Amino acid sequence: MAQESTDDWAISAVGAGALRAKMTPLTMSIPNLTGMKVDFQSANYEASFVNSVLYSFGKNDLLTRGLQVRRKIGSLVLGVNFANMYSSQRTRDKGNDMKGTLHDFAPTPIIYALRILDDSPHDGDGSIVHDVKLLVDGVYRQDIKPMVIIDDLQRELVSAVTSKAEKDYLDPGSTYGGHKLTFDNLTLFERTPKYLDYMYINDHMRGWNSKNLDKNFDIELGEKYYEVIDPSGKPIQVNGKEYVVYLFDLGSIKDKINRVQVVATVANDYRIQVSQIYTKNIEGGHDYQGENKSYYQAEYWKTMAQADGNIKDSSNLRTVKVDFGYEVGNMIYGFDAHFNYLGFRFEEIRFDEDYRKFEEYKSSSFFVRMWLGY
Repeated sequence: MAQESTDDWAISAVGAGALRAKMTPLTMSIPNLTGMKVDFQSANYEASFVNSVLYSFGKNDLLTRGLQVRRKIGSLVLGVNFANMYSSQRTRDKGNDMKGTLHDFAPTPIIYALRILDDSPHDGDGSIVHDVKLLVDGVYRQDIKPMVIIDDLQRELVSAVTSKAEKDYLDPGSTYGGHKLTFDNLTLFERTPKYLDYMYINDHMRGWNSKNLDKNFDIELGEKYYEVIDPSGKPIQVNGKEYVVYLFDLGSIKDKINRVQVVATVANDYRIQVSQIYTKNIEGGHDYQGENKSYYQAEYWKTMAQADGNIKDSSNLRTVKVDFGYEVGNMIYGFDAHFNYLGFRFEEIRFDEDYRKFEEYKSSSFFVRMWLGY
C-alpha cells in the first residue's frame, strides 16, 4: 500500500489478494479480487482505477480493468465509468487488443448449435421459425443440412443417457483443471446444450457406434424426449417451454474457416441462442469409437437476439443474422448522475459490448438503471 496527500488532493494505491473493487452496480462491483486499485480524490474530482490478471497460462492471460471518473458540481455529481475483461495472447500480432483474442489452445468447433425459444413461455403464441440458413465465410451452404430437434426446457437436466459414467454430463461444472481461479467461474446464466443426447441420436440415425449406443443410451426414451423433424417443411412454432435446436455439422469442411453465421427468419416473441460443440482431440473430426462423453464438450448457451415486446400476430417477421465464435472480451461503459430533486433520483446508464471471434464480431446491448421515489 502507498499513499500521498496535500491540502488539495489525496492519492492511494493498494495491491491485495482480496481487493474490494467497487465502482458502480452496473459496471464493476467485485468484493474479492486479486489485483491493484488506485484512488484519487480532490475537492471536486474523484477517480479510481482497477487492474487484475484473473488467469495466466504461458503467454495467455485473462485480464480485467476498470476506470471511474466523477465530477462534483454543487449538489450534482456526474460520473463516467468503464470496465473491460478480455483474453490476451502475447505471442500474436495484436494479441493484447482490449477487444480480446483467441488463445493458442482454443479447440475448433465441429457442430454449431442454434436454439430458438419462446421468450414469454407462460402465455402461448410463441416464436415462429420460418427459415434457418448457414453462412460460412459469407457463402450460403445449402449442402450442409442441420439436424433439427424439438426439446423442452422442463427436461433441460433430464437425459436418456443410461451409462452411470456419462449421465452426469449436464451437471453444472467446469473443465478447467489449472490453479485456483480468483473469481467464481460457475456463475452462469444458462446451461450447456444436451450435446451427449444429441450425439447419440445422431449416431442412431447414421448407424454409428451401435455397440456403445445400445449400452449407454435408451433409444426408446430418447425418441420420447426428442422429436427430430424435417427442416425443409412448414414453419416451426415453439410454445411455452418448447424450444427448437438446429445442429450444423461442419466436420466435412477441411479448409480454413474464418467466419460462421446463421440467418434466421423468425416472428413473434423469439429468443435466439448459440453454442458450439467441439473436441480437444488434436486430430479433430468426429468420434467413431463410442467415446462421446470424453470426446465432445460444449459451450454454454449464449443469447444473441430477442424480440422487442411480446408479439403474437407475426407482425414483427424479420431476418436475424447471428455469429458463432468464442467470447474473448466484454467492454462496459456508462454514465451515472447523482442528484435529488423533489425526491427524484437518477442513478446510471450502461452500454455493454460483447466481442466474439472467429472474425471480430461486436454485439451491443443497452441497459438503464434508474431510481424514482420520495
